[in-house]
Amino acid sequence: MLRDANDFTVGLARQYPDRFAAFVSVNPTAPDALGEIARWKGDRAVTGLKLHLTNSGVDLRDPVQVAKLAAVFRAAAANGWTIMIHVRTGAADYGARDVRVFLDKVLPEAGDAPVVIAHAAGWGGIDAVTLDALGAFADAFARDPKFGRNLRFDLAQVFTSKTTPEGRTAMAGLIRRIGPQHFIAGSDWPFAGGLKTYFATAYATPELTPAEWAMIGR
Repeated sequence: MLRDANDFTVGLARQYPDRFAAFVSVNPTAPDALGEIARWKGDRAVTGLKLHLTNSGVDLRDPVQVAKLAAVFRAAAANGWTIMIHVRTGAADYGARDVRVFLDKVLPEAGDAPVVIAHAAGWGGIDAVTLDALGAFADAFARDPKFGRNLRFDLAQVFTSKTTPEGRTAMAGLIRRIGPQHFIAGSDWPFAGGLKTYFATAYATPELTPAEWAMIGR
């Protein structure tokens, strides 16, 4: 099933190269993960790897699984790919402790490869654990000015019509701590619904200035 799904996605990129660049995907703890990454090495239609820790059942508190995830990062970086990761796990108390493991044991294996953290380290919306997790990234940026030069966070479905003013303010504060230049726009379409309405509402929160939004939009 995994191979068929990746074949389908890459097939679209080959058919419409002016519209699509394909990211393949694997479950990082599965036995075939490294083999699947190797299968696409050198394919010009593939530009990245997408990982989804919740859907893959990854536990960042399990050293064995963390080591497998690190090996996947290393292999993807060796292929010259961008790595996009939904880093939030299914743990009810997910947060800074998990991000610290990711920062210590996994992210260094990406080397200079671009890494994108989906949903600003959450899974959409703004809640306490997302803010806690993103705060751990902010702390890492504060400790080392050279940290994260190739690290970005997408804002797909982060600011929504259901977001509270308190949540917007807290998220804006963390965006400023990390730097707006490290954030990029995203929609998580089709879950966002109509994109014109989504971007008009999600990317207009007054807690960030027009100049900051412009930086994110670029």
